Parts: sequence; C-alpha cells; structure tokens
Amino acid sequence: MKEQLARVLRGPIRLYNEGLIHKLYNKKFSLKPIAEKEKNLVLVPHVDDETIGMGAYLLKSSKEYILCYSTDSGGSLSAHNYEDTVKERSREALRIAKELNIKRVEFLGVGEDRFIEEAELKKEKLKQIIIEEQFDRIFTVSPYDAHPIHRQTTGLLLSMIDNIPEHCRIVFYEVSNLMPDHWINSYAAMNRELFLRKRNLYSFFPSQDKTMDFDIFQRLNRRKGKVLENGSYAAEYFCDLSKEEFKERMESLSELDLPKYRIGNHRSFRKTV
Repeated sequence: MKEQLARVLRGPIRLYNEGLIHKLYNKKFSLKPIAEKEKNLVLVPHVDDETIGMGAYLLKSSKEYILCYSTDSGGSLSAHNYEDTVKERSREALRIAKELNIKRVEFLGVGEDRFIEEAELKKEKLKQIIIEEQFDRIFTVSPYDAHPIHRQTTGLLLSMIDNIPEHCRIVFYEVSNLMPDHWINSYAAMNRELFLRKRNLYSFFPSQDKTMDFDIFQRLNRRKGKVLENGSYAAEYFCDLSKEEFKERMESLSELDLPKYRIGNHRSFRKTV
C-alpha cells in the first residue's frame, strides 16, 4: 500500500516542487562565484548530503578537503537492518570520496536515534580536527534544512565556535530545504557536462535507489542556473559567511520560518505516509 501511494503521489509532489521553485526563485540573482580556499572541511550529516548540496563544486575543485560525517547514516531508508545499513553507507562514503578525489574521510558515528545525547560525547573528535587543521573554510548544511539532524549538525559546529580560526569562512549549502533568497550570496555554476557528471554521482548510492528522488535536486540545480543574472545551465547556491556572521545568523534563526522553504521529496513522503 505504501509503495502504491508513493507512486500515485510522485507526480503531485513534483508539481508542488516546481511551483515552489518558481515562487522562490522568480527573479534574477546577482551572485558571486564561490571562491576557492586551500584547506576545507565539509561537515556532512548523512552520506549523499555532500553530493546533493555541493557535488558539482567538489568535482571542479582542486583544493584540499576533509569529509566529516556526523551520523552513522544508519537511519537511511534501505533494504537492510540498521547495522548493515551503517556498513553499506560507509562504503558509499568512501566510494564517493574517491570519485571526488578527497583523500581523507572522518566518521563521528553518532547514532541517528540518539543524536543530541551522543553528539555531546563524540564532538571532541570534530573539535580536535578543527583545532589541528586550522581550516580556511568549513561547509555545513543550512540551518533552514527540514531534517532536524541536519540542523543539529550545524548546531554542533556552533557549539565549538571558539575553536574555529578567526580567518575561517563558514559556508551553508542546501539539502532538504531551500535557503531564503536574501541569504544566498554565492554560487557554483555548471555547464551541461558538469551537470551530467554530478547526476552520475547519485549512482554511487545504490542503497537509496528506491527511496530517494534525487531528480528533484537536479531540477533545483537547473532552475538555480536559469535565474542567475548571467545565466548558467545549472547551479548550486551557498551562503558564505565570516565566523561572526555565522554566529549571528544561527542565534537569530526562527524555526517558524522553516516550512515556507521546504521542498517535497519522495523519500520524505515515504517516511510519513
């Protein structure tokens, strides 16, 4: 029954998303191409979030990156039990890192059903990475994201604000929600070739084949490119902030604003039906 309902509603969900995309991105954006920095940390809640939010940017970049996954990704919908899902998702993380030419991957391994409590116990590892590496930039999911663990992961970064170097930039990327247009200040452009390369990255996550509608993110990328002032085949959007600006944005955020930026997703539907 669940599968049948999901198939029936897949079309209406797509139409809803198309309407939301046009509503929120209905004017030309004058943005800066996101600049490259030498040493980068990409803080990722779940395996595949890095690809959804910034896969094209990572494909293009030649700088140094560390991928750090906050959860064990065991809560992802798959055909396996929790423990086997954790193992499969870990293998997927290593494969995508290799494809993106990222040499170092770290797993905090926080359980999804006990994130807040366990993150407190395991955040020391992340803190030490930040202190030792002295990053020029840290990427993290937008605090407008629909998924509570995504927001909590970015909140975890805020909790160690004093350990982040003063020169370090904090960059929000989008996953399960759009960002408000007044937050977006930079982008990574895609030509058709790069767009297709990013699309191919989704094939690195076979555990999500039947549960994740990656095509909505491709549609978003296409629309984002079209509304750029100079135009582009597709694009990824970012919010690039100083350390102090990051702190101010996080402290002024209201969760009451989240629903208006939420996209529909086949996976989200399957979790709630």
